[in-house]
Amino acid sequence: MPGKTPRSVLLAALDEARERLLGLPGVLAVGLARRQRRGRWGTAHVIAVYVVEKQDLAVLAEAHRIPRRLHLHLRGRAWEVPVDVIALGGEPGRTHGIVAVGGLLALPGLDPAGAVSWTVDVGGARALVTAEHVVGLGARGPVYTHTDHLLLGQVVRTAYAEKGHDAALVRLEEGWTCIPALVGAPAGLPPPRPVRDTDTGTRGRVFLPFEGAFVDVTLRSFKVTSLPFRLRDGTTFQPRDLVLTDPVTRPGDSGTVLLARDGSPVGLLTGLYVDPRTGAPLFSCFTELLPALSSLLG
Repeated sequence: MPGKTPRSVLLAALDEARERLLGLPGVLAVGLARRQRRGRWGTAHVIAVYVVEKQDLAVLAEAHRIPRRLHLHLRGRAWEVPVDVIALGGEPGRTHGIVAVGGLLALPGLDPAGAVSWTVDVGGARALVTAEHVVGLGARGPVYTHTDHLLLGQVVRTAYAEKGHDAALVRLEEGWTCIPALVGAPAGLPPPRPVRDTDTGTRGRVFLPFEGAFVDVTLRSFKVTSLPFRLRDGTTFQPRDLVLTDPVTRPGDSGTVLLARDGSPVGLLTGLYVDPRTGAPLFSCFTELLPALSSLLG
């Protein structure tokens, strides 16, 4: 499939895949991702079908087989969108569904608001980590799924007012299970670590939720605290411990994760900083992840 397949075609294929495949035995989720071959990620998009484990086609009933391609007609022509099957292991017990790390969140009147970047256990419950400004500075309101607007959880703690970190915890409602996996990330990410002086000028990776994949970026500087951000409601805030990279993100990506060159998570996206005079994008800015998690869990 060409790398420039129109997004409208990809979204139509995604809708069809969810309708056809989500009810199949062992299927956990369906999403949009980039194709991977021999550990390398290309530019072409695929429909990603997440399953408990891959099955031998010979033992599956015809109605339970996942097609290798989806065929659809749109814009007056026929399209073919490849399908990748990704095994995630043991099926989580769930009632509503699952939330994959990297998934998009929504708030009433703001859709999408941002992304999930990390998960933690809090008092025996699973919680999602995102940027505080995604859920509203100091807010304790509900958070919903971007795709179907189901109640996902409740904000239980934020970190900006006390510690200056743009981070928040969202406790999952009962019945939700989170799969701690990012499309395109190596299996079993290392634990978060602090950024180091030796990281300056090295290549890291940022997960872009709308693309369903990582992109390479240069880590430029750390512990920047002089960049004021203006939110959609006019609020201005100035988070601390920022990590700057190439300006690869866009509105709606807030809360996504930055990996250092060794694959360790080091940042939580705060936003895109633009030149105040020209509006030209200058940096993608990340709150350092480890201090943010310490603020939320301490």
